[in-house]
Amino acid sequence: MAAENKPTFGPLENRAIFADKWLRKFHTHVFASESLEFRDEMTEWITIGFELLLAFEEQSSALGYNKELLSTIFVHSEYFLRSPAHVWRMAEKLRDLVNWAIDEVTRSIQASKNCGPEEKARFDALVDRITLATKEGKWNGDVSVITSKQLEHTRLFA
Repeated sequence: MAAENKPTFGPLENRAIFADKWLRKFHTHVFASESLEFRDEMTEWITIGFELLLAFEEQSSALGYNKELLSTIFVHSEYFLRSPAHVWRMAEKLRDLVNWAIDEVTRSIQASKNCGPEEKARFDALVDRITLATKEGKWNGDVSVITSKQLEHTRLFA
């Protein structure tokens, strides 16, 4: 009998499972930002968000799941009580938040007299990675107009 293409346990990852998996990862990461109090924590949050988004786009591309296809799959779960969500919209929202947070941390570091060299080096390394990804076409550094308006009066650090 020929070996079957079956996972060790559970179903093969189809579009709906893929969308649900990434939507939960994005949701968990976005809501983790609510408990951050320090710039150092925000730099780590930005790094993780950046890496999540790159991994999502790499995997969706490898599987042939483009924006149009994934935008037709809505996930219903306890995480999204108001309305079903789709993974691409959440990815775009996370990208906006990451880009906005980069601007906020940059502004805070420039205005701060107490930014240590280690903190600055970590943030600079992150900005270098994001700049390189932007030049390679893997990252869009823009923040959408809608997100800009939503975050207009929000400041992470005094």
